[in-house]
Order: sequence, then C-alpha cells, then structure tokens
Amino acid sequence: MKDFVNNAQRACEELLYATYVLKQQVIEKADDLEPELLEDVEEADDQFNAAIERIQQSLTIIEKTALDVVDMETRITGETDQLVSAAHKFEKAILSDVSLFNELWLQLNDVEERLQEVACALFPAAVDGLSDVNRTLYAFTRRGWSQYKRLMKRTEAGEEDQRAVERTFQELATAFESTNAFLNDLALGDVDRSSLRDAYRRQSDGLERAVALARRQRETSSHRRFRPILDRVDDIVKDTKKAFGKVEVPLFPHHEDLEELNGAITKELYDSLSGPQKFALLNIAAQMRTIETSEPDRNLMSKTFGIEVKRIYTDRFYFSAKRPLLEIVKDHREFDTAPAGLHRYRVGSFKQKTFRKANLQLSYDDTDELVYFDADIDLYRGPLSHLFGEVLVNHLSGSKTDQMKVKRILDKRQVTSVGGLTVERLV
Repeated sequence: MKDFVNNAQRACEELLYATYVLKQQVIEKADDLEPELLEDVEEADDQFNAAIERIQQSLTIIEKTALDVVDMETRITGETDQLVSAAHKFEKAILSDVSLFNELWLQLNDVEERLQEVACALFPAAVDGLSDVNRTLYAFTRRGWSQYKRLMKRTEAGEEDQRAVERTFQELATAFESTNAFLNDLALGDVDRSSLRDAYRRQSDGLERAVALARRQRETSSHRRFRPILDRVDDIVKDTKKAFGKVEVPLFPHHEDLEELNGAITKELYDSLSGPQKFALLNIAAQMRTIETSEPDRNLMSKTFGIEVKRIYTDRFYFSAKRPLLEIVKDHREFDTAPAGLHRYRVGSFKQKTFRKANLQLSYDDTDELVYFDADIDLYRGPLSHLFGEVLVNHLSGSKTDQMKVKRILDKRQVTSVGGLTVERLV
C-alpha cells in the first residue's frame, strides 16, 4: 500500500509541474494571444490544482485510516472527472491558436503523458468488475458493521451474551475483510496467475462459512436484536459472488516469457508497469507480430530490428528501432500514409488498412541512425481525435475496459498473444 501511495503522490506532483510549465509558456506569449484563451488556460490550471489537491488528500487518508484502494478509486471519481475536464480545456484553448499549438504541442503532450501516469498510479489494475464487488461488500463492511456497533451501545444484554455477539460479528467481519483484502490485491495486481483461482476459492469458502454462522446465530436468544443484520448476510454473499462472476482478470506473463519482447524491454521497466500499461504493450506487440515482412519467419517485432521500448501508456507505447523497420512499413501492402495528428512523433505516420477497426498505427520521428515510433491500435484514436482521448477518459473514470476490448478483437482474429497473455473469469 505504501508503494501505491508513493507512486500516486509522485505522479500527481509531476502532473502539477507539467501543467505549471505549460501555463508559464502560455503566459510568456500573452501579448500575442486573445484574452479569452488566457482565461481558459488560467481556469484549467486552477481546476488541475484543485482536483490534484483533493486526490492527494484522499491518498493521505489511505495511510491514516482503513480506506483501501478500491474504496478510494470510487471516492475520487469526481476529482478524476475534473482532471479530464481541465485537460480538455487546456487542449481546446491551445488548439484554438494554430501558431501557439505548433510552438507548445510537445508541452501539451507532456501534460497528457503525466495525466496518463496519474491514471495508471490511481487505477493500477486492468481488472474489470472490481467496483461492483466493492459495492456488495460495503453492505456489510460499512453499513452492517455500523448498525451492529449502534445496537451494541444500546444493548441491555448480559455480559456473556454480549461476548457471544461480539465473537459472531468479529468472525463475520474477518470473512468480509479477507475478501476485501483479496479485492485490493486484484486492484494492485498482487495476485499471481498460478494462485488466482485458489485465492478466490479460499474467499468463497470463507464467505460460505460466514453465511452458515449467521444462520446458526440468528436463531439464538443472545442474537435476537441483531437478526436483521444476520438475515442480510446470506443476500450480501450471494450478491458478492454474483459480482465476482463478472470479474475479468488479465494474467500477464513474466518478463522471461515475453518472447520477442524479452529483448526489447528491460525487466526493471516491465515489472514497474501497471496492469493497463502491460495490457497495451502486449496487445500492440501481438498485432505487430501479425504483420510479416518479405524475409522468411520475420515480422515487425523481429529482433533483427533492434526494437527498444522506451515508455508505455494505456493506449500506446514508444520505441526506437533500426531504420530498416521504417523502410519496410513504408512499402508494406498493409499500410497507408495517415495524419500523425497529435501523436508525440509526427514527422510521418502509417496506418494499417486491413480491418474496419483496431488497426495498428505507427507514427515516427526520423534520425540518422534510429527511428522513434509511437505505436497504437486505433480503437478510438482517429486523425481528428482529442489528445486527451477516450482511452484516458475511461481509465480515469475507472472504466478500464479498452484493452479488454482490443484483446477480444485480437482473439476473434485468432492473433496469438505475447507470452501467453490470457483473460480469466474467477467463476
């Protein structure tokens, strides 16, 4: 948990610095800009600062209270919505002045990338369905427990009966808190693929024991006043298991199992990635592997191109490669030239034309020896799409389904996953 808080705090500070730099560079050009543009930039900067301040307060609460990661992710949706709104305001203001955009587009990209890092720090899992499970657990861990504490304060039962009730509710709390801890392990990506199902089975068994306990004790005289709470345990567990049935967990390969990617990304970088970053990297690399070159047994991910992954976000990754990769893409039948739009690398761009959607796009900057690429799959990003696009918006809202959608599309095409990446249901 400490690492989670530290990473999130650091990402927030770096975002604030990036927005500060962008704002200061706009202010330096104030004499040449419309007053409305300056007002919009000032307002966007104020929104960023206010939202980040509240997010950092929530992160401080995690360290001081029992608030956990999934609770916090639900709690801060208003603040993350405000971050997205501020980002779009920055973008709209700067894009309204073509000359200003051409001067500051790298700084605007910096803000977008720092915002992506905040999203990955606050929502580090690529697991779908956790918030629904959290809502079902809340019915006991917060509401049921609070009701129990109120009734205990007013009880006139004898000391022995009170101890019996306390033991019952402590056992129930232990079962639900264990499941809640498992939920947060999923949110933090702390469940190993080899032990996932066993870990869930232990939680399921613990919840069933809680149901059996509640059924036994609600019939006793000592627990009569607490029966309304005990009666609900059965339904809470049913709802929790139903919600777990919709949870989808991507099981990412270890670094040594990354096949062609193994030599393209360091173990240190790969192990530091959040779930959404790993998901994006593996999906895009899998798509690149499907594009064969004229050389036998060679594709766009072949080691001969000397690919080195530099940075990874939730919808793209940056890498360098030897010049022959660019020459192959330029002449490849599956690619057409495309607008580079708002990509960081935008000397030129090539987009796969094979499918109706989820095509690979490679935008690049050219140097004497190496070429730097921005690789993404165009689930949402078109030539006129926003810099702060839908993938980022969905991630900051907790709707981490975009790479799930890409994975399903690739599976339908029978694309072989890198390293045996799979998505599993718990039930």
